Amino acid sequence: MKKLLVPILLNLCLTGFAQPCWWVFLTDKAGTTFDPYTYFDAKAIERYRLNHADLWDSSNYPLNGEYVKAVCALATEEVGQSRWLNAVAVTATDEQVAGIARLPFVRSVRLIESELQLASCDEDTIRRLTDSVNYKAGMTNQLLRMQGELFREKGIDGRGIRIAVLDAGFLHVDSHDAFKHLRDSNRIVATWNFYKNNDNVYDEGRHGTAVLSCITGIIDTMRLGLATGSEFLLARTLDEEKTSLKKDEARWIQAVEWADRNGADIISSSVGYGYGYYSVKQMDGTSAVARAANMAARKGILVCQAAANLGGEKAWKTIVTPADADSVLTVGGILGNIKFYGHANTSSYGPTADGRLKPNVCNFYFVSAVDPESDHSWSSYANGTSFSTPLTAGFCACAWQMNRSLTAMQLKAEVEKSADLYPYYDYALGYGVPQASYFTDPERRIKDTTFVLEDSAEYILFKPLSYDSSNFIFLHVRDSNGLVEKYRENSFGTYMIDSINPLLIPKSCIGDRILCVCYNGYVSEFRLNDSDRVKYRDEYRADEKLIVQNRHSRINHVDLSRTLADNKISRWAGRHRMEVVTSLSLMAGMKGETDCSVWSPSVYLGFAHLFRTYRNWYYTGFAYGYSHTSFSRPVQFGKESAPDNSLFYLTALNEFSMQLFQRIGLAGMFGDLKGLFCDFGLYGSFGWTRDKAWFRNMPGTLASKQVVVCPDRLEDYRWNYGVMTRIGYRGVGISASYRLNGLMGDKLRHPDIVLPRLMLGVSYFLH
Repeated sequence: MKKLLVPILLNLCLTGFAQPCWWVFLTDKAGTTFDPYTYFDAKAIERYRLNHADLWDSSNYPLNGEYVKAVCALATEEVGQSRWLNAVAVTATDEQVAGIARLPFVRSVRLIESELQLASCDEDTIRRLTDSVNYKAGMTNQLLRMQGELFREKGIDGRGIRIAVLDAGFLHVDSHDAFKHLRDSNRIVATWNFYKNNDNVYDEGRHGTAVLSCITGIIDTMRLGLATGSEFLLARTLDEEKTSLKKDEARWIQAVEWADRNGADIISSSVGYGYGYYSVKQMDGTSAVARAANMAARKGILVCQAAANLGGEKAWKTIVTPADADSVLTVGGILGNIKFYGHANTSSYGPTADGRLKPNVCNFYFVSAVDPESDHSWSSYANGTSFSTPLTAGFCACAWQMNRSLTAMQLKAEVEKSADLYPYYDYALGYGVPQASYFTDPERRIKDTTFVLEDSAEYILFKPLSYDSSNFIFLHVRDSNGLVEKYRENSFGTYMIDSINPLLIPKSCIGDRILCVCYNGYVSEFRLNDSDRVKYRDEYRADEKLIVQNRHSRINHVDLSRTLADNKISRWAGRHRMEVVTSLSLMAGMKGETDCSVWSPSVYLGFAHLFRTYRNWYYTGFAYGYSHTSFSRPVQFGKESAPDNSLFYLTALNEFSMQLFQRIGLAGMFGDLKGLFCDFGLYGSFGWTRDKAWFRNMPGTLASKQVVVCPDRLEDYRWNYGVMTRIGYRGVGISASYRLNGLMGDKLRHPDIVLPRLMLGVSYFLH
């Protein structure tokens, strides 16, 4: 049994459950032919022309069929193909991959290391649509925040723009009243289910339905999205139950190519990949999906991509891919209030790993969206950048309708300029929320001065020209390359500015850098004079607050200053964590094996390193530490013990141990690894013992309990091994270990002594 148990546990600790998925990149497309006029939809050809893109680009050619056939013959399963990447995705074992890599036409093989990030509808907060609509305007507050009524007044509704929505399915879109206007005018042009390889996308997927409604939904004449006149392509690229995560990245790329072929002008993607398999340093725009997103932009498609909902993750201070792609319009989230401006705490922060601005813009994080399983006059209150993104995609469709001569990249730049904070930016909000007035009324682009910045001794004084408690002040400090080193944000209110007593901005927090301030639509930049720049350059402190509270000022704010250093995270971030483990255990005596006291105390202190290997609930790990155990036993003289059992040995067992184990996050299977979990694996240790002899209850002694009669004596060195397990909740657990080898008995001074095999205890973890 022992011979079987050890390799089984080692295999479980060192391997995952699912067979890996790989991209196989080919060297060329030799022998292939291509006719764009039979391959592309007419609208796609027109888009290529408007964007000055090359229809005959080699990326549009098909893969070499013989190459693909040879690769798939060695693999377990073909997942999909990408013309743009000249690659085929397959599932394969390590041995199969080695054979594939040796094929002469294979350029490289790359593991698909991705886990999707998908926001879900909030099923517990279903509300009537009247909670967030303005009946006079005929649209929800989420549209009024973008000045959507200005588009409507001019009859702008995205007509002539084709939008591809990539998501987890579109439940009941073929029957729900909110999409009747699309069905009646045949504006759902094409659908494809990349998960089941058919055209049915309507039988499951609540998330996609809610996303689509934020672009084009109408309930009881109330608009949930701005692009009610656009055409749509609906692609199911993933399983909402997340049963085949690593294949979804390949399907996303296939869907982007499908959207290109079918004439999409805009792609709205509320799916991202990264946290769980990729590292933070890989969020630099070089992933396969990021490359595909950039290629879509090159072919004239504007990709609107969700930043993700990981703002609360300590180990992941960035966005996900393809939100890191340079040519993508990445969307962050703000609180759903039309009057106040605040970053949604869980909306992902930028920048990219290589320091580029992300997100580009932001929009409502908490939205009214269609619940496909509710009464048709009700809406669901959903949340996530999954819904900020389609709101922005609908805005982009309207903006593009007003000026069809713009290329995709020109439109991206114009949408950024339309945002209400531009040219101010930071890594929580980007340039802010896009505004329709930028496109409908160009004269409103000129913003009046609302404040002045004055140089005074050790401070810069911020003096507003008018006082308005409903407006925000935004500040950032950036270097000459445009990298923001710190900025101020407020999630719930504004700086309550007293017009008499200005806010003080310390010069030591600016140094030789650039200060940028935005207030009430006006943006101003400030640099210290030459002498101060030299003086404060050496005194610059990155952690200093950007605003000092004047004791006469009324300031109500939350200090959430962040620095670029927050993003300098280990390449293990997102998959690696360390715990300090302490435990108090009892060695349980086993009948027939010991003459020791049955319960003997043991103290353990150690460190555990865990590596996420599957989704958010499966880890492998190792731990190392030191333990000290004390126990006593009577001295044996042949078959007779000491008179009155009075002579004892007090023994201390000291061990250095190493554990190799796997952690199953039982609650983590549903999203929280810090909840209920179970560890099990193997351990090995090196230990030694020391003895003290003492008498107990000897007549005539001064002490009734013990008298030491000999010095410490080193008894034995031993290597030990066994199995271990823990079950716990958050920071507290119950642990057990069972020794598989005979610990002592063959080398000890007293060979008839055998220590207990089982140790039980309580553990405490510091994360």
